[in-house]
Amino acid sequence: MNIFISYILDFYLNDKYDIRYSLYKNFTIAEENNKIEEFNPVLNFSFNLKRITKDFVELDLNDQFILFDKDGNFIERNSIISRAPSDMGITIAYFCIYDCSLDEDDNEDLAYILNISYPGYKIDHQNDKIPLEKK
Repeated sequence: MNIFISYILDFYLNDKYDIRYSLYKNFTIAEENNKIEEFNPVLNFSFNLKRITKDFVELDLNDQFILFDKDGNFIERNSIISRAPSDMGITIAYFCIYDCSLDEDDNEDLAYILNISYPGYKIDHQNDKIPLEKK
């Protein structure tokens, strides 16, 4: 009985969120859909490269790791690029001239992370206050 009462109180006292979404479209012809703004909107992207150390610390990668778009243009980290997702292509390169071995710090990392940011919503089901946060 106590559990029942606690669930009823929780329901009436806390915020309620109900997020539902259904989309049924025929995406068989991708090139035609890429021309439709609704399916392929122009978004503002930014990129950053991180590394995870052995101590589980997240740090920025050094400047020898560089980014290029699909046209070969240099992409500066954390700069805004406006493109449709279908037009976005990136290359990650390790720039070196004479000695192309990894730095000792980079050689002992556990993982590398490509962080792609764009405006939208962050869904965090573990957030006690608001599970849907606009970024």
